[in-house]
Amino acid sequence: MRFVLSFTSLASASFVVLLAMPSQVIAQSAEEIVSAGGCPECRLPQADLRELTLESADFSGARMIEADLKNASLQSADFTDASLHRAELEKADLTGATFSDAVMRSSDLEKAELAGADLSHTDLREADFANAQITGASFEDADMRHALLRRMEGAGADFSRALMDRADLERAVVPDGNFTRARLTGADLDRANMAGGTFTDADLSKAHLSSTNLGGALFDGADFSDALLRRTRFPGADLSNADGLEQEQLDMACGDAETKLPRGMTIKTCGADE
Repeated sequence: MRFVLSFTSLASASFVVLLAMPSQVIAQSAEEIVSAGGCPECRLPQADLRELTLESADFSGARMIEADLKNASLQSADFTDASLHRAELEKADLTGATFSDAVMRSSDLEKAELAGADLSHTDLREADFANAQITGASFEDADMRHALLRRMEGAGADFSRALMDRADLERAVVPDGNFTRARLTGADLDRANMAGGTFTDADLSKAHLSSTNLGGALFDGADFSDALLRRTRFPGADLSNADGLEQEQLDMACGDAETKLPRGMTIKTCGADE
């Protein structure tokens, strides 16, 4: 019996092969990435890209799960819609980089430089930002639940509408930050410096604010229900329209003559040691 392979059969077979081929490029080396100016849509799981240096690199849509980018210099890089789940980015220079809509859950960004970076709409649950520099960075609408943000530093960072439930911001230094409508339920802000911040309609219920500097901050519509205000500093802050505040909470805090409070409430003056 003769077997005749028709044109139709060949076309069908070719179509199956095309379907089976990976739709994403698998990069071979860091040198190729530098030469190409990045690797958009590439599959780079567990790739060793430590100390990679490339300005304005394009990694948009790349799959970089558990990739090692420690000490990389990737200023103004584009990681839009990239997957960086559990990626190693410790001490990386990501100044001005864009991570919008990226997945960075459990990624290590300890001591990373993120000044002016865009991390809006990014999944940052359980990510480590300890000692990261975030001046002017945007975390707008980011999911930062349970993230480690200890000693993070940077004036003017934007956390508006960010989900920060149970986030650890102990000793973070973020003066003049924007936390409008941010959800900080149960967050730890002990000994943090958030002076001059905007917390309009923020949810601070059950947050720990022991020895936190909130001088000059605005809390219009902010919810302080069951928040711990032990030695919390409010000099010059506007709490006049805050919700959920009890006199017992304010009795543990301090302010000054410029502190604005809800009607009928009082606060002691901060001493030199507070």
